[in-house]
Amino acid sequence: MTVANSTARVSYAGDGASTAFAVPFYFLANTDLKAVHRDAGGVETTWASGVHYTLSGAGSLSGGTLTVNTSPTDYTPASGETLTILRDVALTQDTDLTEGDPLPAATLETALDKLTMITQQIDEQLGRSVRLAKSSALVDVEMAEGANQFLRWNSVGTALEAVSITVVNSSAVTITAFAESLLDDADAAAARATLGVEIGVDVQAYDADIPTAAASQAEMEAGSETALRSMSPLRVAQAIAALGPAPNYEIGTFTRDVSLAAGNQTITMANSFTPKVGLFISVRGNTSMFSIGLSDGTNNYAANDRHSVTADTWSAANLRAISVFQGGGNAYEGVVNSWSNGSFEIGWTKSGTMTGTINVYYLVMG
Repeated sequence: MTVANSTARVSYAGDGASTAFAVPFYFLANTDLKAVHRDAGGVETTWASGVHYTLSGAGSLSGGTLTVNTSPTDYTPASGETLTILRDVALTQDTDLTEGDPLPAATLETALDKLTMITQQIDEQLGRSVRLAKSSALVDVEMAEGANQFLRWNSVGTALEAVSITVVNSSAVTITAFAESLLDDADAAAARATLGVEIGVDVQAYDADIPTAAASQAEMEAGSETALRSMSPLRVAQAIAALGPAPNYEIGTFTRDVSLAAGNQTITMANSFTPKVGLFISVRGNTSMFSIGLSDGTNNYAANDRHSVTADTWSAANLRAISVFQGGGNAYEGVVNSWSNGSFEIGWTKSGTMTGTINVYYLVMG
């Protein structure tokens, strides 16, 4: 026979269903072929005839068929996997010729076929190897060995040497301008400055006094912590809530007809909160009868203008928040009887026969 086909290797992509794969080249025996399975992760396994597959067609010029075994174990190549069939002819000469005996053509051809197949097998292997360029003058180039190293040409380009990453020439690696600005830094401080994380400038330096334990709600409310403590947003919110809402306040005005007898007057506020303290500025019309007073609902104090009696004089009016004095035994005074939600009550007293209207301007807070 002749070996007219130069093919010595064929590969198939798995699909999870196909089990019969053609061997499109002539092989003399089942042992002259090798089947290699490559999984989706790139791991190769050499299959064993009779275990993973069976062959047919040995000795046929047109080739044969490799059939994958599916029982008791199914070895069908899945999608993403590859099955490669290639020649694996033993590099031996099996033909023994006896001097003077007949020389059958078939015997001679089989020996020549095997030699051709071995040549094709070696050619296929060389086709997958790294080779020098056709014009290269190098010969007998040996590959150096070295654990955890990589190969490179020596400085004169005549041999391969194994080197560690620490001696790589930077000109052989593409390095960005930023990386170069970092690699040439002399120390850690310079590297941090390049990276924009300079201690004390861009980031907080370590400090033993920085709190490492969280304050309790009780500590924050009472201000009784004995060591530095950190405060989480929750703890801060709890402490603020325990202190109560921010003070409310209202500025307003009301009037009182001083011709009225003593009595109580309820002042309705514009806002809904219960005051705790008030400031009252009172004046009767456009006269010099004027007072400034304070009250918390229990304590009442005022200072009034006594210009109508003695020029440029004032007097204190204890127990009163409003004290408008006319002289001659005429006065109109008020205290805060009570605070309520959205209102407060003024208790008025009258001495003499005053007439007119008192304008009262107030600031109350709660």
